[in-house]
Amino acid sequence: MSLVKEMPVLAVSRQLEISDKRLWRIVHHHVGRMLRELDLSKVATVGVDETASRRGHRYVTVFLDMQRKQTPVIFTIPGCGKNAIKASSAFFGNPWW
Repeated sequence: MSLVKEMPVLAVSRQLEISDKRLWRIVHHHVGRMLRELDLSKVATVGVDETASRRGHRYVTVFLDMQRKQTPVIFTIPGCGKNAIKASSAFFGNPWW
């Protein structure tokens, strides 16, 4: 998982000599487990930022815990604007805006 944080999945899968599909399954398993353990009960202020994930118009919306200095990102979703904000309600539960 530490390699996946630093490199594209395809590059890591080639180094480990496994398929990228298998590595994606492993990543999704570990991310899902961590999300189930994520405690958002102490989040008081959420910041939202949209940034381009690549050149062109591929955007990512990032949600931040504004009180946390270390690892403030609590959620990201592809896309931007109203649709990304509405889609985040599935993660946060009921609409929070």
